[in-house]
Amino acid sequence: MKHTSSAVDASELTREHLEELLNSQTFLRSPKLSQLLRRLVEQTLTGATYPLKEQLLGIEVFDRPTDWDPQTDSIVRVNVNRLRLILTSYYAGENPSTAVRFVIPKGSYTARCVLISSQSSSLSRQLEPSSDRPARNEQNPLCAPAPSLHGKDAPRLPGIRLQRLTSERGDVTNAAFCPDGESVVYSARWGGEPARIYSQRIGQKYSRPLGLPFGELRDVSATGQLLFTLGEGSIGTLAQAELSGGPWREIVEGVFDAVWLPNNKHIAAARLEGGSIQVELPLGNPIHCLSGKQNGIRLSVDPAGERVAFVDNSLGPLDFCIADSGGKVRRISRDWRVTGGILWLSPDRLVVSGARRGAAAIHSLDLDGNEQSLYPTPMGWDLHDCSRTGRILASCVDSRLHVAFRTGSMQAEGHMFSLVNTRLIGLTPDARFAVLMDLLGDGVTRNSSVLLAALPSGQPVQIAEGSNPQLAPDGKAVICMERTEAENAIVVTPIPSGLPRRYRLDPGREYHSAEFSGLTDRFLVHLLDDAVGLHSHVFEAQSGKLSPVPGKRYITKIAPNGSWGVVPGG
Repeated sequence: MKHTSSAVDASELTREHLEELLNSQTFLRSPKLSQLLRRLVEQTLTGATYPLKEQLLGIEVFDRPTDWDPQTDSIVRVNVNRLRLILTSYYAGENPSTAVRFVIPKGSYTARCVLISSQSSSLSRQLEPSSDRPARNEQNPLCAPAPSLHGKDAPRLPGIRLQRLTSERGDVTNAAFCPDGESVVYSARWGGEPARIYSQRIGQKYSRPLGLPFGELRDVSATGQLLFTLGEGSIGTLAQAELSGGPWREIVEGVFDAVWLPNNKHIAAARLEGGSIQVELPLGNPIHCLSGKQNGIRLSVDPAGERVAFVDNSLGPLDFCIADSGGKVRRISRDWRVTGGILWLSPDRLVVSGARRGAAAIHSLDLDGNEQSLYPTPMGWDLHDCSRTGRILASCVDSRLHVAFRTGSMQAEGHMFSLVNTRLIGLTPDARFAVLMDLLGDGVTRNSSVLLAALPSGQPVQIAEGSNPQLAPDGKAVICMERTEAENAIVVTPIPSGLPRRYRLDPGREYHSAEFSGLTDRFLVHLLDDAVGLHSHVFEAQSGKLSPVPGKRYITKIAPNGSWGVVPGG
């Protein structure tokens, strides 16, 4: 009976959220997208096991004839991608506090309802299959994700909740919880100033400087003793001070990182000694020598104070390692491309941040190297500290690009569009439209959304998906290279409206980009050649023939009439 009740609750919650979305200003302006979203959600609510087909959506939602060909008309793919974009914008701006969200996974025509708030686990399972659970994505300089991560068999989290702590412009270098667990101390470079150390209560908006010299925080003990390094950069003189205030004293020079041991008396450190970087447990007892190319060393000590975890690149790639006080080193996870730190959660489990390939994620890791992905994320997180209740302090780069404009009569520039992380591709000659590219591509096929917006304040809409888009000299079309697992194709989309034209390319070659040649039936295609790098080819639209430019040249720019090209010299 409980399972039946949960299923009913999940269905009702999904329908309520659907109606809430469709009655919002965002979707009231887009009747076709509203119809598309309703069709995708209804497919989930009915419990249908068969996937929705692109052709069926084209017929039912976009009034296409029964014999239409999705290969020559991408209206469904374009609008599903546009729907993803609008859902992201809606949840980020118009309704960021909603308890549930619709997610349309890449490569599918299904809308899943994802539980964001911490409600019952049975309801969470009804809303979102545990085998493919997208994580909530919030970009914050310094955050405290919770719930608890402790325990021998740390489960896959039902949803990490992010609480933003800082909003200033700059870089967070390190952070640690205070003994009460409700306040934090962190070091940051705000507004181009050198790094200072601040304290802030969780839940409050503002922080205060502690009045210490310029430097970077390293750790805070359970008795309120601060460790920090003086000066700028990743290495400095280690100093100690009281969290409550008072004088500070220097301890030792050449320190990269230092953390208190659980007895709150001794210290583990990574420091420069005799031309090499030593991991010392405790300070003065070297147990491991790191490569001289180490950068941004972070240490974490286990709850017993007998082992220290760190990242080592002595073997080339980045490895997560554990060393004990006797000097025995275990590499528990190897060959990482990017890492953002390692923290102990319990005597036999750690949490790590990084990526071997593709997108970054936060992982749980046991002492035998068995991993479990906890939080897939499009950006890399630096892990700083873990509280006794399992809350984690982490930071990431919140980098945003805005498209802006300014006319002769304006006193200051204004943002052209509400979207962030976009790049301006070009303006049409009559200045009526702007072509933009969403910089957050999917990372697998290297496609990004190509957007069109009416100037000066039109809402951007997706017109294509591909890489390296180019605007035609006459402003009447956009060209890009679309990559999928099955094929590569040149896509030419008319502006301001019209059906895209697709030109399939022969498989088995590494295509980089395409651009207009000045002639309507010919395009310039650039291929990656292992021997010479980029090599330009001429593509004949009618025949599909691809002819290399003589001399294995790369034409970096072509004249509007197609008669001349610029090539690199030397």
